[in-house]
Parts: sequence; structure tokens; C-alpha cells
Amino acid sequence: MELPDDLRNSLKISWHLSSWCNYSCPYCPVLVFHKRSNEPEVRQRHAFDYYPVEQWVDALVKLPYERVVLNITGGEPMLDRKNVHALLDSLTRTGRFEISIDTNGSWDPGYFQSLADRNILLNVAFHPLDVDFETFFTRIGKIRDAGFRVVMVNMVLDPRNLPVLESVIGRLEDAGFFVNLSPMQPSGTYTSRTERTEREIELIEAYVTPLDIRFKVLKPPTKGRLCFYPAFTYYLQYDGLIRVFCGNDPGQNLFTGGPPPLAREAVPCPFDRCGGCNDMYRALVDEPLRTSPQRLVTYLDYVEDVRSYREKHRKRQPLRDLPLGIGRLFDRRPSLRSLFEQAAREASETGKQSVVVPIGNLETPLPSEPVFGAVDGCDGTIEAASLDRIALSGWAASRDQVPVQVRILLDSHELGIVEYFEYRPEIATRFGRPELAKSGWRTMVYLPALTPGDYQLRVRAVDVKGNSNDLAAPRVSILR
Repeated sequence: MELPDDLRNSLKISWHLSSWCNYSCPYCPVLVFHKRSNEPEVRQRHAFDYYPVEQWVDALVKLPYERVVLNITGGEPMLDRKNVHALLDSLTRTGRFEISIDTNGSWDPGYFQSLADRNILLNVAFHPLDVDFETFFTRIGKIRDAGFRVVMVNMVLDPRNLPVLESVIGRLEDAGFFVNLSPMQPSGTYTSRTERTEREIELIEAYVTPLDIRFKVLKPPTKGRLCFYPAFTYYLQYDGLIRVFCGNDPGQNLFTGGPPPLAREAVPCPFDRCGGCNDMYRALVDEPLRTSPQRLVTYLDYVEDVRSYREKHRKRQPLRDLPLGIGRLFDRRPSLRSLFEQAAREASETGKQSVVVPIGNLETPLPSEPVFGAVDGCDGTIEAASLDRIALSGWAASRDQVPVQVRILLDSHELGIVEYFEYRPEIATRFGRPELAKSGWRTMVYLPALTPGDYQLRVRAVDVKGNSNDLAAPRVSILR
């Protein structure tokens, strides 16, 4: 199926410009770093550590499309303010680029004042664990007053955010900001989390469209479904690697090989489930819940879709005046709670069914300790810089089948606690114990300020009875 006419000369680029960030959000999926190296020869996960602004602009301008929608994300893109200013100034002068930026709003709009009337859209995220609301509210007001287009204020439904979010939604809406509540995805500290609280479900029901609930929460199978997204979208990395979004090709360097060809027609989805970005699943050819025509979805289009749905289906009372615990806020709509519970049951049954216990494993004894497990790559070394973020995974269980936590420590610092577990059927297979299937964990943790040298991670499994066991863990080598 060929591209619709209005997409034939359009292109979207999702550009991970930087992993440099001044925040430490637990639900962030990015392995961010907090401090740029003072050594010019050290390349970090930042576009301008690899190529100067002029080369990036030249390469992007050469793309042969009349309309280029460029979404810049990170990390926090606006921290490198000198280079970002030069980049935005050059690209917006061409008249071909529609630019959106994912930002936490912690920058001074005065420095970027000359860009306020350009075609730049801002998605500003409020992260209550990193900034108090009054400070954020003042900052975002200054950004808007300077003339920038704040398309939406995004807030992630981290359970620890909920008390703050519910108290500030009304103030943001009264001030004229569009509030977007994002169901938290399994990432960062919560990589193994699949459960959602009752309050999360109520807020998702109140604020998220059925289409977005379907793909952000319920995650239906998509493999083999025809999709236009790879026909007009590239993913561009900070080091110059560019690839077709959702494609199987590893990509190539934009500066030495140019962009790989796009199919320019709908292609079968190669993944079991969609990655979950709101513009991705809106590009599925046969999606029945999409209410708008097939198009290249910008933040403006997304806000239009969601606002239209809310105005049509929300009861007349303002949300902030309603007690959220009393039923659903939308009429004639299936209960998200029942749908979510059904999806969780299906996932649970799938996990159980995937456990195969060979006869030879029936006599494999469990470890003798009350709590046991392992850390993946425990005999290796993780190289990082001070204040970087690292990823860890493993499994842990209790002989008594009681709940277990995994605590991650480095010297006297507790880096994080893992409370959510996922399916690792091979562990159940190894010991011949189906009850060990849901013993896997994955997480990301931030390192403290450290001087260069080698450090030993400690990964401690603890059960609710107080039994604990330090699992073999990798070393961390701080390079700078």
C-alpha cells in the first residue's frame, strides 16, 4: 500500500541529540550522564561531541523533502545552549523544518529569545521528583511569555508523582496549558513493572484516549500489521547513525553514507508489539480506533486528537472538581480496569505456559540459602563516568516463595531498590520449579559522585522475613 498523497514529500526524524541531562528521573529509559568531560578528545553521548553544528545542519538540509518534521529529544537538549541555539537558528531559517523539542523547561528563555517566533513546538515535562511545582510553574510561564509555543505539559504517572500531579492539574489547565498524562512504561527503575495502582487506572481513564490506552497500556500484538511509520520516519542518533524507524537494518552513518532508503509504502510491523510512541501506532493502516485520517502526526495533531476526545466524552464538571474515586469520568466506555486485568491475566498465563521442565531437571536442588539469585554479567566490569547511569539485570527468589526485594549498593550509597519482577522462564526450567518463573528483574540506577577508580557493586536480595544474601555482582570502573 503506497503512502497517502500528503505524505509523499514529507519526512519525520526522531533525533536523540543528547543523553546529557540535569535531572535523575527514575522512569527515564535513557542511560544519561550528568557532567560533560573537560577533555575535548572524549566523545560522549552528545551530537556536538561527534560533529560540529555546521556539519549537522548541512547534512539535514540536504535531505530531499519539502517538509521535514524534526523531533529533538534527549536527555535534556537545551543544556548545550550555544550549539542548540545555532542549530535551531539555521534550520528554522530554511522554512522547511517543523521542529519539536522534548524538554524539562529548566533553561532560560531569554537566551533563546530570538527564536521565539520560529516554527518550534515545545513538549515540556514536569518531573516532581526533580523540581517543585512552583519553580516549574514559574519557569514554564516565562517560556510562554517569551513567545514560545508550549504545546503541552507532559507528566508521567509514576506512583510517587501521583499526589503532586493531582494537586496541580487544575492550576495548569486554568493557566491555559494542555496537560498530557503519560501512563508509565516499563523503563528505568521500573523496567520490570507490569502492575498499576487503582489511582493510576482512574487517571488514565480520565485523561487518555482509547487508542492511546490500547497501545500504551494494553499493548496488543502488532507483528505483521501494515504500518506507514517506517515509510516516512528515520531515527537519528547523537553519533550520526541513522536508520529507518522500526526497520531491521542497523543503519549507517549520515555523514559518510547518507540516509538509507525509505520503503515509501506500508510495510509489515517486524515487532511483536508497537514501541508505544503516539505517532507510531497512529500510522498503522488498519487501526480501528484511529479517528483521524492517516497523516504525519505532530504534537499539534496529537493534542488536537486528545482535546477533541476529552471535550466529547468528559462529563461537564471540570475534572478537578470531581472525586476521582467515584466511578469513571467518561460515559459509554468499557472499564479500563477490566481490560487491564484481562491483559495481566493473559501475560501471566503466557509466562506460565512458557516454562518447560525437562525430566532431568526435576532433581536439580535449589540453593541452600533462604534467598538466592544472580546478577547478569556478574564477572564483568561496567565502565562509566561519575554521576552516569548504568543498567543492571538478574533474578532473585526465596525458598519460602515470599516477596523479595533487590537492593543495589556501592560503598555506603544505596543506588536503588527493585520491587518489581518479570518472567524469566529459563530460571524455572533450570530448577524444575514453575513458581520461579517470575523472578527476573531489570533496572537502571544513577551513580553518585565518584573519583576515578574501581568500585565493587553490591546486589543484595532481601525477603520479607529479613533473610538476605549478597549476590555476586560486577565491578564499576569510573574512568573520569
